[in-house]
Amino acid sequence: MLEMKYENIVQKSFGTNIMFMKLVGLYPYDAFPKIYTLYAYTFYAVFTAPTPLLAIYYYIDKRETDIKKIVEGIYMTAQIAVLLIKLLPFKNHPQRTRKTIESLNKDIFLNHLPEQKHIIDGAVEVCRKMYSLFFSFCAGCLILWPIRVLVHDERRLPLELWLPFNPLEDFKVYLSVFLYIMLGTFEAISEDLQESECRFPIKSLWKKKGPYQRAEEQVSRESETMCIQEREELKARIIYKQICHCIDHYDAIYEFVEDLEKTYSLVVFSQFVASIMVICISCLQLSTVSTILLL
Repeated sequence: MLEMKYENIVQKSFGTNIMFMKLVGLYPYDAFPKIYTLYAYTFYAVFTAPTPLLAIYYYIDKRETDIKKIVEGIYMTAQIAVLLIKLLPFKNHPQRTRKTIESLNKDIFLNHLPEQKHIIDGAVEVCRKMYSLFFSFCAGCLILWPIRVLVHDERRLPLELWLPFNPLEDFKVYLSVFLYIMLGTFEAISEDLQESECRFPIKSLWKKKGPYQRAEEQVSRESETMCIQEREELKARIIYKQICHCIDHYDAIYEFVEDLEKTYSLVVFSQFVASIMVICISCLQLSTVSTILLL
């Protein structure tokens, strides 16, 4: 039975994600690679890096001694600071990012039998739903987090920053700084790409079981008029061909996983660091509570 090819799986699965990554300078443009490099580092230097750095300097310069105030401010500052490290692989090695994504369009991953098309369709649908859900939750959190300060009578910023001027006096200045802080955390919405990428090699492994298991059926279909010896020789050739194809397939998956490790190992490590920091800060925050109710 002839194999079919699934067309442009990257665009169908990650089209929205890639478009957003290009917008915030995390994925290279097809036509202007040099302009992309300038744009990516400019976006990083102007919008991403200053927010956590100014927040950290604020607490150093103010020399705050109230542990409760320190904990309240340092929690989000730490999260944004970790985001600086997580985004570096995308900025420093844009072609690696492109390679890991475009690898999913290789024939060896996408060739399939007609009855196996639902496996790839399922992977595409899961990736699209995953990003939609992730984007919705992240966008909701990034909107609700800063606007919580608007319930207070006096003006407040969602994050305390060191600034050479008072941003609270003039409304236009206050609004500009407020929106700038929101924009500085906006890149976090594109973080789930590497997790979604892993689904297609896994699904590909699943669908590749079929051809090998049907080798016996193929022999029976093609060897109806053959003698026993010819049938065994045909069976050996078909099985050998299937084994060679499986080896090539697993080599492609191994190469893909190696590229993922090189590109996203720092991203994953940074996420573990962020999780540890969240736990430590939460424990520190609990230690400042004078009374804990035990239910």
